[in-house]
Amino acid sequence: MYLTAAATTIELDNGRAAPQITLAVSGVAAGDDDDSPPPPAHAILLDDALAASDAEPSPASTYSFGCRKPQRARHAVSPALAETRCPQQKGVCLKVGITRPKKPNSGERKTARIRLSSGRMITAYIPGEGHNIQQHSVVLVRGGRSQDCPGVRYHLVRGALDLGGVSNRMSSRSKYGTKKPKKAAVGA
Repeated sequence: MYLTAAATTIELDNGRAAPQITLAVSGVAAGDDDDSPPPPAHAILLDDALAASDAEPSPASTYSFGCRKPQRARHAVSPALAETRCPQQKGVCLKVGITRPKKPNSGERKTARIRLSSGRMITAYIPGEGHNIQQHSVVLVRGGRSQDCPGVRYHLVRGALDLGGVSNRMSSRSKYGTKKPKKAAVGA
């Protein structure tokens, strides 16, 4: 009696690979005893079959094994950008206004009501001193909330599209879209 084993890999619905072992028994060969039992299935190439497969361990066994509270994904700080998986999005300014900050802060924070290219309406903070946007300006929106303004979860990108950079800015110019100032000509 012949007992053969074949190891293959099958693909599951979730895209992972899993080992599959096929055992086959064929007819009696000359010189074999009919009453001799076949070898146990686990003794036939089981280790080789598992080693030959390229199956990866499941994430559950690697990350949450032995944990009382497995890690959970963080909620999105800027949900409109997170649901479209975009780092920035273009939008059209509908209204420019000011927002009063929460206690204990005081002042007037410059904000704008924006309709994103996805159709969603948001309120975004305008960073820096002074701005040139008005109704119908096309702006670039990034994530990031304004810590003391309720409901403001987005920032406008200075120096992109219709929103100009901050004038006379010397430090942190890249965050405010300001070009490097020209050096004065010596001896002119």
